[in-house]
Parts: sequence; structure tokens; C-alpha cells
Amino acid sequence: MPRNRPQLIRKEIRVFGAVQIMTALMVHTLGVLWSYLISLHIMAFGKTYVPFTSTIGYPYWSSWFFTFSGIFAIVVEKSSSSSLMCYTTYLNITSFCVALVGMIAITFELAAQRASRHVPIWPHTAGKLLTEYLGIFTILELFAAFVVVHWVRKARHGG
Repeated sequence: MPRNRPQLIRKEIRVFGAVQIMTALMVHTLGVLWSYLISLHIMAFGKTYVPFTSTIGYPYWSSWFFTFSGIFAIVVEKSSSSSLMCYTTYLNITSFCVALVGMIAITFELAAQRASRHVPIWPHTAGKLLTEYLGIFTILELFAAFVVVHWVRKARHGG
């Protein structure tokens, strides 16, 4: 019975790796939408809301971390060497930390939007919606990275 358990864990890790890669694509796409929205609103309104998460580039650099941690989670299913499991653990811990920083930035941005006394116009409403979607995908990455780290450590230590 202990022989089948690590195989089941590795297959589930591969699924979570795919989830991480899809999350990375969605986060990057939301960043591209932000950039497009900002450029359109500057041309149309002359002045627009510039999001904090887009200013620090979170959708762009975080998507690289999410992608690499997902790739390593998929590769560890095929070749479960000790060093590859170690790299997968480190990358997913880093991905978790990046997502945590992103959640702090998103929370800060949503709180600033809520505290604003300006009458919300369409660009602000659209920006808030994109920020909320970014928050949802960041929470998904937090969860996926945590689960992958837990399962890799469990498989590595035979528990």
C-alpha cells in the first residue's frame, strides 16, 4: 500500500502545476489588460487612475515565478529525484511569498480605492474589477503553491 501512495501524490502535483501555469497566464493577461486600459483612458480622459499593482509591475514579474513553479511541479511527476523535489519546494515557497506580496499590494490598492472620496467613473470601476480578479487568481496561486509544497515534502520524507 505505501507504494501506490507516492504515485497518487505525484499525479495530483502535476494537476496543481497546470493550475499554476494557467494562473500565471491569467495574471499576466490581467496586467496586459491594465496597460491597455490605462493607455486608452489617458487618450480618452486625459487623466486616469493608475493602479498600484500595475505600477510595481506585479502582474508581469509574478507570472514568471508562477510559471516556473508550475513547470517544476509538472516535471517532478515524471522524474522524482531528490534534487528536483528540493528545487520544486524552493520555487513553490518563492511563488507563495511572491503571491503573498501581491495580496498585500492588492489589499492596499482596494483599500485606497474604497477610501477615495472621488466620484467613481468608468475607468475606476473597470480598474477595481481587474484588481479584484487579480486578487482571486493570486489567492488561487497561494493555495496551489502551498499544496504543492506540502505534497512534495510529504512524498520526499515518506509521510
